[in-house]
Amino acid sequence: ADAPLRERFVEEEVELDGHVWFFRVWLPADLQARCKESGEAPPLFLLLHGFKECGWDNWWQTNSGLALHLQTAWWAKWFPGIVVLPQLPRRPWDEQWWEHWRTPAMVEMALACAEKAAKKYRVDRKRMYLVGESLGTEGAWHVAAAQPGLFAAVAGSCGSVEPYDWQNWEWGSSPESFAKLADAIGADLPMWFCHGKQDDFVPIEQSRKLYAALQERRQRTSGSFFCKTEAAEVVFQEYEDLDHHVWDRAYMEDRVIEWLLKHRRP
Repeated sequence: ADAPLRERFVEEEVELDGHVWFFRVWLPADLQARCKESGEAPPLFLLLHGFKECGWDNWWQTNSGLALHLQTAWWAKWFPGIVVLPQLPRRPWDEQWWEHWRTPAMVEMALACAEKAAKKYRVDRKRMYLVGESLGTEGAWHVAAAQPGLFAAVAGSCGSVEPYDWQNWEWGSSPESFAKLADAIGADLPMWFCHGKQDDFVPIEQSRKLYAALQERRQRTSGSFFCKTEAAEVVFQEYEDLDHHVWDRAYMEDRVIEWLLKHRRP
């Protein structure tokens, strides 16, 4: 309970196809007391990091965004669940169309880390959430597409959908990607994401086009004669004055963690 904030990122590991993946799990200091008081198992947040946190040290992913907020005393005291932090290996220097979190192997790895933590810490399976930051947001969309019924809700910031040419530093064109991703995610998963209009890393059009595709997909579901329930909500925030680094506003002002917690799986 008295461990320094940075020591609450416990090292865990999971074996997948003969390879051992190391990851971190952030634990509240009073986890057992909270669960006893509330009478509920803790929620789980699977957090996918951005590009600069890639590596093999199983530590750098704790140094940005939500993970960094968890190292402040008041935020750590308030935060209501455990956070699972896998780490994406760095981009191979010669890989032009690097798919990072989107590759099936990395999607499987992220899900395996979440499952290992969910079993070990006995989380509330109806309150498992998915959060992405920057590059990790694109990963979150693909993890959600792979397992749309696993999470109660998903949130992301300044993510992309179309492929990126890492050698020539330009976006590839794949307009069909937005509808394909929206169809894979389906209409039942609540989604919240944001993007800064001044973003000079990931064009805001990436989020705008995804939002349009999601809305079109969910309108089709809601308008179907055979659909007996409303499609889940999609919230998209554009920040007029912000560039790529929008996640702090999402957490601190728009209170996206509270938004996630409003949702539970049936």
